Amino acid sequence: MIGYADIGGFGAGSDLTAQLLATVNWQARERLFLSVGYRHLHVDYDDGGAGFDGSFSGPILGLSLQF
Repeated sequence: MIGYADIGGFGAGSDLTAQLLATVNWQARERLFLSVGYRHLHVDYDDGGAGFDGSFSGPILGLSLQF
């Protein structure tokens, strides 16, 4: 399992950006890994009247090849 969280922005680009991610990982072969999880991303951006304040959430799938 992997858990990840970050927060940023603070006026440098966006006012606030934050995300949470959790995955369960499985080693399918010697160098092949599969991941499934969930991600939530929040963005609060404002640039002189044009802005966006919203969130995106949903499942995430991953495939990693180690070489």
